Amino acid sequence: MGKAIPYGIYDLGSNAGWVSVGTDHDTAAFAVETLRRWWRCDGSARYPVTRRLLICAGSGGSNAARARAWKVEIARLAAETGLEITVCHYPPGTSKWNKIEHRLFAQITRNWRGRPLTSHQAVVELIGATTTTTGLTVHAELDTREYPTGLRYTSKQVEALPIARHAFHADWNYTVRPEPHATPVPARKGADTPAEPRLFLRGYLAWLGDHMAERDFWCGQDLHRGGAAAVGARRPVVRSRDRGLHAAGEPSRPSRARFPALAAVAISGRGDRRGTGPVYR
Repeated sequence: MGKAIPYGIYDLGSNAGWVSVGTDHDTAAFAVETLRRWWRCDGSARYPVTRRLLICAGSGGSNAARARAWKVEIARLAAETGLEITVCHYPPGTSKWNKIEHRLFAQITRNWRGRPLTSHQAVVELIGATTTTTGLTVHAELDTREYPTGLRYTSKQVEALPIARHAFHADWNYTVRPEPHATPVPARKGADTPAEPRLFLRGYLAWLGDHMAERDFWCGQDLHRGGAAAVGARRPVVRSRDRGLHAAGEPSRPSRARFPALAAVAISGRGDRRGTGPVYR
């Protein structure tokens, strides 16, 4: 079936829900597209003369209070619809008091409990069939559009938007005016400079011979470039047993402790890991 990402809207005045089931990524563009569809198909018909909209949202996820992309998309929606949109974010950790959790999503969870979610169509139908004795109705639809991730906006681009912050907790409460403005152009995360792999040191390296005892560096392999790199400096600990062997003129056996080893793990820009065991030189 792949991904199924439900994003919901609950209308307090009409006790009605609207849920878009996405198949790509949970981004700010996806969240605002759900708001746009709700307003075009349902909200504008229910409230034909309204000019203001109040959104009570959580402080995390695709509609996070600190997400710049969320503010950019909300400003675009306000300009398109002509609505003055006020957004009030619940403080972090208090989203359980958001009425959408109890009046909509809790009922959806109860309705599909014990039923296999085998396809996107099954998810949409189960959400749309949710109802309560108080008259809750839910409209659900599938959103198969692509919503790319890694889009970055600068603070200057956000400050240029027609957003008026409130005096009380301006980071959580603000109003977006329906004014035409230049649409900010996002930058792709990591598009200019590819992320360099990072090396992490793990485990313990056995000290392999007496000829390495006087060397003051560790050597590890750079897995990304295939070469060798010196990454630290420390004199190994020679056990007292090996000191006795030195005094008797006998070759020492490899000392087994206490010496952080090099087991390099390279993490690429995509986050996939490649690693080896201890690196012996």
